[in-house]
Amino acid sequence: MHYSVRPLSDVMAAEIEGIDLREPLNAETIASLNNIFLEHCAICFRNQNLDIAAFVRAAKNFGKPKQHLYRAYRLDDFPEVSIVSNEDRDTHGTGKTYNRAAHFHSDEIYKEIPCKATMLYADVVPPVGGETRFINLRKAYVALPEKKKHEIEGLKALFRHQHSIFTKSTNDPSLVLPKLSKEEAKEVPDVIHPVVRTHPENGTKALFITNTRTEFIIDMETSKSEAILQSLYSHIYADRFQYHHHWRKGDLVMWDNRCLLHAATPNVPDGEKRRLFRTILEGSRPV
Repeated sequence: MHYSVRPLSDVMAAEIEGIDLREPLNAETIASLNNIFLEHCAICFRNQNLDIAAFVRAAKNFGKPKQHLYRAYRLDDFPEVSIVSNEDRDTHGTGKTYNRAAHFHSDEIYKEIPCKATMLYADVVPPVGGETRFINLRKAYVALPEKKKHEIEGLKALFRHQHSIFTKSTNDPSLVLPKLSKEEAKEVPDVIHPVVRTHPENGTKALFITNTRTEFIIDMETSKSEAILQSLYSHIYADRFQYHHHWRKGDLVMWDNRCLLHAATPNVPDGEKRRLFRTILEGSRPV
């Protein structure tokens, strides 16, 4: 199968043209695409024309789709798919719209076995706005001074879905979480992960933290833990590690949660709509 690959930035991501994900992919093509995915951390299949059933079939080429933590987001006919929209509402609380996932995060980093990848398909996109921002944690780790790498080697941190940052009084609309049901809350106890994660497929190292899920470094004084984490956050959120994806209708983007953070950009103009299909793929325990 012939297709073209073009890097989308010097930081990460590549676009792929010439593949129709409605059609079956052979094992050789899937392996080749996975290698491109591992190299660039994210791939964008342009000019797709998918309904939800075709989206699920496409996802299964790259792994086993998982269901969203929030049951209200799961589609009845396709429970492994949820809809991401600028009209999202808090289904367990106020019922008001909110900026879903507008803070930098890695999907399911708060779970014992987080997903390996997230896939979004652009069904409806506004003429401007609604970009997805990414941070390359692999490049951020490589860029650390050797002294800092040595300092954080072997450290582990506690990760929490209901991180304290969400419970503090804030006017930041990106720091709003929908409420969990009792059943959902039982699925997300606190977990411990390494601060530096080794990729299970290519052996590269990446920072594995986010200020909205990483509560503290274990077996360390609070002040020192806070100082180390804040220094790492100041490092990773630099523009030089970021790529902003400007969506086109028909884009299917798959990114690697084992080495990237991402965030929605809540800047869709009034009256415009943004609607994407979403699923995540089963992963492995971080080491």
